Amino acid sequence: MRTIQTRSLKRQRLRVLYVEAALGYGGSGKSLVELVRSIPDIDARILAGFPIADFVTEADSVEVEVNPALVRLRDASAGRLISYVDLLCYTARWIRAIKRSARRHRADIVHANNGIALNLAAIIACRSLGVPLVVHQRGWEERTQRFSLARTLLGRARVIAISEAIADDLSTLGIAHESVSQIYDVVIPPLKPFEDSPRAPGPWRVAMHGVLNRWKGHDTFLSAAALLNARRPGEFLFRIAGMPLSGDDEYGRFLHSRARELNVEQIVHFDGFVRDIYEWLSSVDISVHASTHAEPLGRVIVEAQLAGRPVIAARGGGANELVESGVTGLMFEPGSATELANAIERLASDAHLRKQLAASAEELTRSRFDQVRLAASVRRVYDEIIPSRDTLAD
Repeated sequence: MRTIQTRSLKRQRLRVLYVEAALGYGGSGKSLVELVRSIPDIDARILAGFPIADFVTEADSVEVEVNPALVRLRDASAGRLISYVDLLCYTARWIRAIKRSARRHRADIVHANNGIALNLAAIIACRSLGVPLVVHQRGWEERTQRFSLARTLLGRARVIAISEAIADDLSTLGIAHESVSQIYDVVIPPLKPFEDSPRAPGPWRVAMHGVLNRWKGHDTFLSAAALLNARRPGEFLFRIAGMPLSGDDEYGRFLHSRARELNVEQIVHFDGFVRDIYEWLSSVDISVHASTHAEPLGRVIVEAQLAGRPVIAARGGGANELVESGVTGLMFEPGSATELANAIERLASDAHLRKQLAASAEELTRSRFDQVRLAASVRRVYDEIIPSRDTLAD
């Protein structure tokens, strides 16, 4: 005979399986790793769908299991649209992988990173296993058949929205307000605040960092570099840190070609993947965020603010929550190289404004992105969903 027991898990250590279904290591993966490191009283395992060495290294002491199902899908669909057959095969493989890992880990809860539609497999797996699910919504959703199916199957799952903009978007798509918690990403700050030292002599060092993705605005950044080089030759250097998404090396080649086309290859440096972003930012005078589409949050903005760098950001989405133009940074119209160049020139010409914007942003961001408080908020979501689970005992 089986009896039903309800587990009281108040501050009890939880076994959490984190599912990362992205095709490469970018801001979402980094945010997941920093969250896992910060949440108290959990035994964590990360199930990743891509064999990216940097992801495993960043995870440090967290157990990471790599299942290549997503990589096979990417390779099968290279250069063409993904067929329904590919998608069904991938989904079936990924469901099996999630169920196997959840059983091996004896997971109390599954936390699926990135979004609802992308995590259809995790939603199906958790319904099959009867394991509570949290979906971390890090991007915009579209009204696709896949999203509609995933939304229907969500059931009592909880959704964490990384910004107010994302929470509002989910509401318009029919996700119940009571199932959504808006919690900013955990962004671990530098070990100690940067000293307010005088700027080193030489050209102004203007920089972008983050994954090299086609909507991140690198072309706008390069075009602004060309404008400033024409106006004030020799006064600016531009740096880009980051790698393309797995399988999109063509975009990296395009950026190098574009720099040559604009005749700025001598003043634009591509620094590749940077492990210690705060050390890299310490050598930067002005940090730029240039996304051409609305940003779900804008982790690169937060990192620059925590490093005490003055920020220029493209308007839209989560960036509007992080930057108040003229108070904690400057903003420009997405895609406008002229507005961006003007903002860079303005900061380079006004030391008081640079210092004021950087100091105001750093103070606000350290409070808003407090690591302990945000991690505790996620843990509370776990505690709220776990007690509703009935555990079958022999």
